[in-house]
Amino acid sequence: MLSLPLQTLSTAQDTDASEQRFNWQKETNDLTLIIDRYGARGGLQLMKLCQGSQVRQTIEIERLINQGNHITRLSEERGVQVQPDHLHISAIVRCPLLAIKWQVANDKIRRIQMRFKSDKDFDTAFSHLLHLGLYMGGQKAVPSQPSRSATSKEIELPPLPQPTVISKTARGKQPMQQPPRTPNQDQYIPARAKTSPHGGIENQSPLTSSPISSPLAALNEFVYRHLESDDFLTLVQDMEATWARVVM
Repeated sequence: MLSLPLQTLSTAQDTDASEQRFNWQKETNDLTLIIDRYGARGGLQLMKLCQGSQVRQTIEIERLINQGNHITRLSEERGVQVQPDHLHISAIVRCPLLAIKWQVANDKIRRIQMRFKSDKDFDTAFSHLLHLGLYMGGQKAVPSQPSRSATSKEIELPPLPQPTVISKTARGKQPMQQPPRTPNQDQYIPARAKTSPHGGIENQSPLTSSPISSPLAALNEFVYRHLESDDFLTLVQDMEATWARVVM
């Protein structure tokens, strides 16, 4: 059983299928939509539109849907498409409104329009009728999405640091940037090598004097410490020239 409150219910007088003008009677008080099987033939579901304890309209909705589906299948087997206006029952939806028309005695057409009190109630009725197989045209409104600005905040990322380019001519003139140190790191830093007037390096190589366990780490530390030294640059250039002669 399905029971949903209604805000309004409008009922039109029975007309011929070709009639385009309708006279509507509108009700607004104590309205309820009920779908159940109580009093139905063959246990099929009924749609009841009630005002208080009085049933204003009763629609054999499942029987009418089944009749329309049967005619549609027979027509499709013959290659004929049945138009919605020729079905025994059909509906037009636009949340929170639901309009239904169906055939009654003497080939007349009866029409009702109902407005639900909430979109949730509309969705419940829509899903139930869709499950029964009722043809529904129009548009089922999609719940509006909250705007991005109202539900989230833009996260501004800090700009990336610009790389520092040290030209060859500026070597030895700019202060050397030190890597971050841990509190106990200073005791493991090898002493800066002293350079001789002849361009050599007098102190012992950090590869043997440094307490750093990894030779590669000691080498990296040595290169980093002397990167700004002109004497170190000269040493590198001399080594490149020596390797070039060896290869040749």
